[in-house]
Amino acid sequence: MKKNIIGSRNPGPGLVDASGEDLNMFPPLPKIAGVRPVGSLVLLEILDEQEVLGTKMILPSKSGPSSNPMYGAPQAWVRAVGPGFKAESFGYDVGDRVLLSTGVAVPCPQREGEKRDWVLVEPGAVRGVIIEESNE
Repeated sequence: MKKNIIGSRNPGPGLVDASGEDLNMFPPLPKIAGVRPVGSLVLLEILDEQEVLGTKMILPSKSGPSSNPMYGAPQAWVRAVGPGFKAESFGYDVGDRVLLSTGVAVPCPQREGEKRDWVLVEPGAVRGVIIEESNE
C-alpha cells in the first residue's frame, strides 16, 4: 500500500522500497514543447559567445559570458512577447536581435535537442536593438 506523503517529491524513475513497492508517487511529466510569456514578459533566445564573435573557438570563462570583455553584453533574439507587451513603448519586437542586461533573466527549461538557452525577461531588461549590416 502506497503512503501518500504531502509535500514529498518524486524520488526519480525506478525507485522502489525494500518490499519492492514503487516509490514514484507522481506520473512522469510530458516533454516541454515551448514556453509562452505572460503579461508583458519577453521570451529571448540567447546567442552564445561563438555565434557573437563568429568563431568556432571555445572561449573559457569561469563566470559566464558577461565576464568576457570581447563578448560584451549578452545578445539574444526576441522570440515571443506576452499579451501585455507594447512594441511601440519599447522600440523592439519579435524577430529583433537585442542586447540584454545581465542578471535579470529567468531561465526557461530546455526543449529536447535545443542548443541555445531561452530566458524570460521584463521588457526593460533589453538595453538596445542591434542593427545588422545588409549583405547587399
